[in-house]
Amino acid sequence: VAVLVGSEVHSHVLAQNHQGLAPALASHCTRLLPAFARPRTIKVHDAFPRLASGKVDRLALARQIG
Repeated sequence: VAVLVGSEVHSHVLAQNHQGLAPALASHCTRLLPAFARPRTIKVHDAFPRLASGKVDRLALARQIG
């Protein structure tokens, strides 16, 4: 899930076995994406926060950027 905070893109990824995944994804993004489109942060989650409707709570994800 990509979350836009101000003018910065932050990426939230769902993975169970995620040791070393964030740096690998950052490297992949650096190779493939122009600078403005690269996520400023990549955060790996075991589960995403959900709304009562079952949808991903993007606002809760945006609040986790620190």
